[in-house]
Amino acid sequence: MAPASLPQRYDAEARGKDCRRQHHHPANRLAMFAIILSYKKPLDTVDAFVAEHKRFLEAHYASGHFLLSGRKQPRTGGIILAQASSKHEVEAIVRLDPFWREEIADYDIIEFVPSMAASHLSSLLAN
Repeated sequence: MAPASLPQRYDAEARGKDCRRQHHHPANRLAMFAIILSYKKPLDTVDAFVAEHKRFLEAHYASGHFLLSGRKQPRTGGIILAQASSKHEVEAIVRLDPFWREEIADYDIIEFVPSMAASHLSSLLAN
């Protein structure tokens, strides 16, 4: 099965056609991203790949890229809170997800700058 494609705005960035939106952050400060998955296939198809998807998540928790994840309620997709040096890096990580490979979900990758946090999460704030 051919891999799914990101929405056109992401593909253009991945090819370097929209460099002004590709921010690379200093090594000591990673950018924060919300990755929003929306299922486009039935839940029985999703369920067939959940175990592999969880292994994908675990690998990226271990690498330090993923901070928090969970499914939407109702179960129409999921959300991943991630940190990386650039949006391009997050796009490359997303392409390793079996949900991407099997065209199970659409992905919306949103970069944001954390400005407030609970005290136990203050280390995630941008300086």
